Amino acid sequence: MTYALNPSLETASIAAELAASGRVQVADFLVPEAAEMLASALPDSAPWRHVLNAGDNVYELDANALDSMPAEQRSALEQKVDREAGQGFQFRFDTIRVPDDADQRDDSALHRFATFMSGDPARGWLRSVTGCYAIDFADCQATRYRPGHFLTRHDDAVEGKQRHFAYVLSLTGGWRAEWGGLLHFPGEDEPRIEAFVPRFNMLTLFAVGQPHSVSQVASYAPRARLSVTGWLRSRG
Repeated sequence: MTYALNPSLETASIAAELAASGRVQVADFLVPEAAEMLASALPDSAPWRHVLNAGDNVYELDANALDSMPAEQRSALEQKVDREAGQGFQFRFDTIRVPDDADQRDDSALHRFATFMSGDPARGWLRSVTGCYAIDFADCQATRYRPGHFLTRHDDAVEGKQRHFAYVLSLTGGWRAEWGGLLHFPGEDEPRIEAFVPRFNMLTLFAVGQPHSVSQVASYAPRARLSVTGWLRSRG
């Protein structure tokens, strides 16, 4: 089947909330059958890669290779990652990246979603709600946060990437806040933050430049936190 926006989206109110606060959550973004198709396809999609960083260097390996890593070696890796996370920018999660070039994509559900997000009517709708008509395309990756995975505070502003807004389409149902994996937006008053709990078929849009993070998924979370994420960007 093909992807389609939910025809009942309240575009004007969504745009007003985004303009007022710089972020908005859009419930039931896709028609239900499209969201279900994408969610069911992801677990068996192309090999997941585990990504993590050490300072400015990014490392990745096959997620299955990480699972089979000797216990002592894996423990040393996790201790180093945790130590770095307490001092600066750090992340670890699983991903499937989608090429920006549409000619390099296949017919998988994830690749077709990326193409959908960069074409009309989705692109036109995104331009309308953001008020940013410089948006040319949406880049795309699937993300899977398993127990222990996290993303510390950052603002997505990378020179040369020409990012305007970030998006997260949550594809996990029945998620509970105590399982972690929450999208956090710290305010000026550190003791108070805004936190978004994953909800199936919920699109979160927010302007690039806002500090945010994803809290660590708890060891007792019964399943992974799945989503498709990316940025709304200009080409030139």
